[in-house]
Amino acid sequence: MPLGGRDCECRRATGDARADWGQRLTSIASLLTVVVAVAALLYSNASTRRQLDIAERGQVTDRFAKSIELLGRRGSGNLDVRVGAIYALERIMRDSPADRIAVLQVLSAFVRAHARRTSSRPAPVPTNEAREATQPADVQAALTTLGRRWPPTQDDELMIDISDTSLQGADLEDAILPGVGLVRADLSDSYGSRANLENAALDWVVLNRAHLSGANLNAAMMFRGSLVEADLGGADLRHAHMAEADLRRASLAGADLRDADLSRANLSRAQLTGAQLTGADLHDADLRGADLFAAVVGQHQIQCAVVDRRTKLPAGITRPPGNARFRDPVCTGVPAVSPPRAAVKVSVTVTALDDTYDGPCPPPRNATSYKAEVRVSSGPVDVALRWATSNGGSSDVSAGVLSFPKDGPQAATVFHNESFYVPDQTVTDWVEAIVLSPVEQRSNRALVKITCTDS
Repeated sequence: MPLGGRDCECRRATGDARADWGQRLTSIASLLTVVVAVAALLYSNASTRRQLDIAERGQVTDRFAKSIELLGRRGSGNLDVRVGAIYALERIMRDSPADRIAVLQVLSAFVRAHARRTSSRPAPVPTNEAREATQPADVQAALTTLGRRWPPTQDDELMIDISDTSLQGADLEDAILPGVGLVRADLSDSYGSRANLENAALDWVVLNRAHLSGANLNAAMMFRGSLVEADLGGADLRHAHMAEADLRRASLAGADLRDADLSRANLSRAQLTGAQLTGADLHDADLRGADLFAAVVGQHQIQCAVVDRRTKLPAGITRPPGNARFRDPVCTGVPAVSPPRAAVKVSVTVTALDDTYDGPCPPPRNATSYKAEVRVSSGPVDVALRWATSNGGSSDVSAGVLSFPKDGPQAATVFHNESFYVPDQTVTDWVEAIVLSPVEQRSNRALVKITCTDS
């Protein structure tokens, strides 16, 4: 081939290579342009999303503050306004999970304030028909909102404390209130069929003539509760603590009472037909006139209870002599409850771990934590105490027990968290510890000031 032909082909190859690199550079530039555009779009979307979140958060805060303002309007003329505010708070709780605990606390405090129990005596039990009682529309709306069917969290269980309230005739049917605090509450003539009250604190509660058929009261604490003529048919009462409860003429037909504590309970003339009593503690339980037909119960359980000729026992169970529980080793071997030791002195000092907080919501745990130093003059002794706050409740409504097993003076420290705050407001709260036994007394009040802002 002539030299001029080879030179021409080389120039064409060089030109093609240059054209190919040019196309590659153009493609790379186009790709970079697309990447930059996508990144800018993503940044713009993220910025817009943040702005929308901030705006939405501000709207929620405004709605919360407005609802609190409306909820505080007093008088019968503002009843509809308060009801509307309660349902507005429910909507906020659904729209903003971050405000869920705050709403629960506000509604619980509202019920405690507007349905405060003024008398420690339960309403008299009528001889004929049960009296009809209802709650005001605003209190009932708050109770309905607290018991709505949403999946409760562990924190929710700790926040709902409506103890020391008068809630006669309240409607709690199908309510979901596990772990609720109802200590010393009066729920006479209330309706709680199929309600979930598992692990509820119901010590000294009044449930006379209450309708609780099919309710879940598994492991509920009902020490010395008054449940005269209550309907507990088919209720789940497994592991329930009902020592010294008054269950006269109560209906427990078909109830599941396995492993329940019914020691020293008054079950005279109660209906226990078909009830499951396997493992239940019936020591000194009064079963005179009770109907246990077809109930699942052991001879040793009946042996330690109080029965008479009117007690209807299931087939295969022998009626024990009247004094059997005093002679049977199984019954007499149960240790008696020791009386309070008057010589023991108890002192309690409560301090806040951090008495002032100013920052974003929710406040950190250390900003809402307290400690109680408990000292006893001698032991062995058990000290029962519970916490109380300036807003009328506590997230820990059940009584805790501290054991001092040694002889002589002893001390122990117990910690407690009480998270009560209102977004964009300053809340001044105090917490105290109440000693229930072996002596009754109160500690000092530890003050805390919380200012938190929604950001």
